[in-house]
Amino acid sequence: MRIALALLAALALLTGCYETEQRVLQRGQDVGLAAGTWRCQNTNDKDGGRVVLSGPNQASAGDHVYRAIVDKSGYALRMEKSGDLIIVEADESGGRISHVFLRREADGAYAMLIPDNRPMLEALARTHGVELSFDRLGPPKPRGTPDKILAFLRGHTGPELKKTSTCRKAG
Repeated sequence: MRIALALLAALALLTGCYETEQRVLQRGQDVGLAAGTWRCQNTNDKDGGRVVLSGPNQASAGDHVYRAIVDKSGYALRMEKSGDLIIVEADESGGRISHVFLRREADGAYAMLIPDNRPMLEALARTHGVELSFDRLGPPKPRGTPDKILAFLRGHTGPELKKTSTCRKAG
């Protein structure tokens, strides 16, 4: 849950997650995040915000979707376990699609991770046949077919990612 909150807070002020033009997770998994309110703390010890999470609900057979509210913005979240990471695809009600990663920590909190090591990210993109563009101020944008972008996201293992915040269940 804490990961989901951090993810949502990051989505609200997105500066480092991947943005795609389309959904790549066609079916979300129930990854065990608890519904409720989550408080997130940035790595520099500042308040990272509050996320209200509900779900998962089945949008269709085998497709689990979480709903989140962050700073009055609503998100539909599809998630998938990939190794020790959780890929989170956030579909903002305005149509923006973003991807971040969560990792459960030993104390039950979740760390939010974003892409950070450009040479490693570019090598990973080449491996999966994905074009990766870096805008001056925006997050990296993978381009390719949905299955290639999903393989690229699944190829992340951790060294190419940076922890931005940690989220814990409130109350």
